[in-house]
Parts: sequence; structure tokens; C-alpha cells
Amino acid sequence: MMRKLITAAAITEYADITGDQAPIHIQAEAARQAGYQAPIAHGMYLMGLAQSIYLAEHPTHWIQSYSMKFHRPLVQGTWACFSYEACNGEFQVKVTAEDEDGEVIATGVFSVKEGGIVPMRTALITGASRGIGRSIALELGRNGYRVAVNGLHEERIYAVVEEIRQRGGVAEGFCANVADPSAVSKMVEMVTARYGAIDVLIHNAGNLQDRKCGLMTDPEWNSVLDVHLNGAFYCIQRVLPFMAPQGGDILLMTSTAGLKGSVGQVNYSAAKAGILGMVWTLAAELRRDRIRINAIAPAALTDMTRPVIEYLKDKHAKRNEPLPAFWQVGEADDVARFVGLLLEQEDPDLTGEVFGVNGSQITRWQKPLPVLTVNGGAEDFFTAWKHREEKQ
Repeated sequence: MMRKLITAAAITEYADITGDQAPIHIQAEAARQAGYQAPIAHGMYLMGLAQSIYLAEHPTHWIQSYSMKFHRPLVQGTWACFSYEACNGEFQVKVTAEDEDGEVIATGVFSVKEGGIVPMRTALITGASRGIGRSIALELGRNGYRVAVNGLHEERIYAVVEEIRQRGGVAEGFCANVADPSAVSKMVEMVTARYGAIDVLIHNAGNLQDRKCGLMTDPEWNSVLDVHLNGAFYCIQRVLPFMAPQGGDILLMTSTAGLKGSVGQVNYSAAKAGILGMVWTLAAELRRDRIRINAIAPAALTDMTRPVIEYLKDKHAKRNEPLPAFWQVGEADDVARFVGLLLEQEDPDLTGEVFGVNGSQITRWQKPLPVLTVNGGAEDFFTAWKHREEKQ
């Protein structure tokens, strides 16, 4: 049993470490307005405190993930008593926090691993306020990352941040348009000022402006290229100085539209094809800095894909036809689980790859390969072209 006095300094310290800087936890006036006599030691504070006590007693362990149920608040000047109990060999530890009267304040479970304390990694995820980005942010929060949540709408961003924190994770929100290079520079400065290095960059931000080429406007073309392709460049270039010293991972979202083309999406297809060239180039360029870069072509039901899929469902239903298998997609959480496992792999050669993720179906795509080579000039080539189907 470990006994700890709750002080104002301790509340501020753990609020700062975990990012749980809500006024009720650190400002006396905000706490009084909420009905408490002093700033309360709430969820994230209690989790951070419990972990610090456990790790002080078990220096060869590090905490992979944890969850805690919070029963009531604590205020300054009271005591919390923590006890720990192994519940699955050395891999899980139950924690209980009680006050001096023995009333339970919080209960939880830590997943622990031998091997010394491993510092938390920081992941910056663009377009993380909804859809696939949100699912990835929640997954990495569960996996012990400090998550920098980017998006365009503050309310959505902070809803994700709060969800991560409520689940025992560490997160902070950063509102910025990735199509604006100065905004990206400022965002990276803020993330690194908060967390130091950036270990993982996931460029998930995206938009759609679908129209056939002859009808597409210049702003519709530029908007999609700016977010998907230019945004990837701006983020990578500005993150590299904070990733190169220790190495890291970069994940970019591509699409089968970039691999095979998609009618009515010439802007989107071009942007996603550009992502592939970026991945294959930077895989070689960044290898010496121990930075891996890979691309994922996800197929998942999200706010962005739902209108297209619903339109196609209606279209095929009216024809009494089944929806093509290509459009029978998985969930955003399937992509998030793949990302979590991909980042756990320690293979330095796992770089420059393109993976398709559709539910439980995982595909590895390869670089384009030559399918017809003729020595003899243009005439011989087009003669061979005319007979190509006969040889297949």
C-alpha cells in the first residue's frame, strides 16, 4: 500500500504531464464555481499518479496500456492510498485507490511488460477529428502514445482529445489547415514545444471535389491536391528535423484511385498517385535516418466515403444488382488496428510499402512492373502490341 498526499503542486504537475489541464483541475476559482472546495484530482491526474508510484516500485516494468474507472473526486489536503495486485502473471496489474476511510476512489488495470521504462512516443495525426483519423488517434492513445490530434474544427478535435483522455490516454488538440504551409509550421512548433520530438507522423487529412475532368474547376483541382499531396509534403518536411535524431515512422493515406484511377476523380487520383511516388522516393532518402515511410490504401465506411457508397447502393438496388465487392468496405477501426500493429514492427526494411486494408483483408501492393519490353524500335513495339493478347 502506498500513501500519497494530494497537493496543489501535485495536481498541477500531473495535469501538465498528461495534458488534462481543464480549469476545474488546476484553477481554484473554476473548482469553486463547479462546487468543489479546491481543484480536484480527477481521472488523468489519478492515473498518472498511480503509474508513477507503480513504476517507482517496479523499475524494470513499463506500462503498455491502462484503463481506470473513476468513482469520485479528491481535493487538496486529502490522502490517496494505492495498492497493486498481479492478476495475469506479470502482464496485468490491478490497481485500487482508496481514501483514508477505506472508500474506493478508483480502480483499474495496467498492462505491463518487463524491460525497463520506455518513454512515451508522440504521434501527430492530421485529419484526426473524424473517420479513419479519429479511429487511429483512439487506437494509438490506447497503445500509450501521446497523440497530437489535428483537424479543422475545434469542437471535433477536442471531442477526440477528451475521448482519448477519458480512456486513460494522453492527447492534445491542434487546429490547422494542412494546405497552408505556415499553419503547418506553427502546428509542428506547438507540438514539439509540448512534447519534444515527433516519433510518428500520419497524414490522413483529405477532401473530395469529384467531377469529370471537362467540368472540373481550377479551385476544385487545387483544393484536393493542396490537402492530400501538398499537405503531405508540408507536414513531412517540417516534422523531419524533430524525427531524424531518433528515427520514426511516417504513414501516408493513398487510395486505389491512385493505384488504378477512378472516373470522376482525376484530382483525387492524381493526388493519391503522387503519394505513392513520395513514399517510394522518401523510403530510400530517409533510410539512413532510421525513418520508415509507408502508405495505406484504406477501404472503410467514413463520413467521406459514405455518400458515394450509399449512392452506389441505391443505383445497384434499382437495377436489382448486388453492390460490387470493391465497395463492400470494412470499418475505420480495422484500419486503426492495422496501423497500431504496423508501428509495433521493428523491421527496418518495412519501408516503402503500400498496403490495402479492407476489413480483415490486407493486401500488399508493389511498384509498377514492365509488362511489355521490345528491342527493335517503335515499329516492332506496336507489332508486338497488336499481338499482346495472343501471348497472354
